[in-house]
Amino acid sequence: MHDPSVPDQTSPDFTTPEGLRQVLIDLNTHNAWATSSVAAEFMVYATAKYTPVARAWHRDPADAAYEAFIAMRQSTTVKADDPWAVVTRAVALGIAAEAHADRDMTSQDEARRPSKRPNEEPVRAGHYEEFFYDVHPHATELVGGAGRDDDGSADPVIRTVCVFLVVAG
Repeated sequence: MHDPSVPDQTSPDFTTPEGLRQVLIDLNTHNAWATSSVAAEFMVYATAKYTPVARAWHRDPADAAYEAFIAMRQSTTVKADDPWAVVTRAVALGIAAEAHADRDMTSQDEARRPSKRPNEEPVRAGHYEEFFYDVHPHATELVGGAGRDDDGSADPVIRTVCVFLVVAG
């Protein structure tokens, strides 16, 4: 049985920088990414190669394969001294940017630039459920629970405003 992570003997050896360069030139020149059996085998190899990077960032290996594919389509990758180094760096940066974008609720382009990332992680709904009840122990009374006093005091209004401000951030 053929191991998909090892290139076939009849196809070019894309595990070396020169072999990768030749495969990329052939695939990009003839626009054969969708039809070439070498491209399919090549992407299986790239997926296996970059799976550890994806796993380190808790991402799917297909995300790493996509980042590798995007990098391999660039002309600068073919012109580089070591195309594998360029692809590896692009995959690492792309996966990290994707993880930062998900965490920061921002675009991947903004996440690629540390200067454009938010200083603090945004608050998601449900993050501070316990914190909300710690800050305002009478939250159930505001919803219409028992023990609510209607003596005309401002306490219920103040509590409601406090709850709103805590929830709104």
